Amino acid sequence: MISDESITRLLLNGPVEKGTRARILDVSIDLFAQKGFDAVSVQEIADAVGIKKASLYYHFSSKDQILQSILEYPVDLMKFIGLQDAGAEERVLSMGVAGFMDMSRDITLRWMDSPYVEKIMRIIFVELYHNDRIKAFWSSLVGLAEAFWVNNFTIMIAKGLIRPLDPKALASTYLSYYSHAWVDYFLIRYGHTAGSFREEHEEDIGMHTRFLVDLVSTG
Repeated sequence: MISDESITRLLLNGPVEKGTRARILDVSIDLFAQKGFDAVSVQEIADAVGIKKASLYYHFSSKDQILQSILEYPVDLMKFIGLQDAGAEERVLSMGVAGFMDMSRDITLRWMDSPYVEKIMRIIFVELYHNDRIKAFWSSLVGLAEAFWVNNFTIMIAKGLIRPLDPKALASTYLSYYSHAWVDYFLIRYGHTAGSFREEHEEDIGMHTRFLVDLVSTG
């Protein structure tokens, strides 16, 4: 089990990089989130870091490679804070349906607590409509989330913990609120919300989770 201290350190420190490479990623995340990927040049990134353009190319071969490294962070973080325990079946059986769902909700909210993830999510939603790399990344991330939940709902059904419903439909239903919340926070009201993603949506996510648990539980 990863300690809370280790998780907090990673959330605050961002991608596990050091030195100039880390500064390039930090600056790029900020610039892409503010202006959009296409509007930022390699020269602008180098100037903001305080290095020559040639020095930047020593660390990254292109702006696309910078973006790829940025996109790896939220996936690595999700794995780090949520998937380092025992296997799926052991977690479901030891926690029960409500406990497992609460744990998963907490993982997602902790993931969103990272200022790096918030900026990266902004980049994703701004770029989705025209950036093929972002589209492929988002489709892959959604696919991983759906596969994770299909697997866990299948286990719950097999163990008689929830009603024998279609696990794919359950996964889509569960994830639907997160899709709504992200569109609301990162597109519709971005820059005009009173608080963080957690502050804006934690209560509704909890209500959604409890509703689904009550709906499908056999007990």
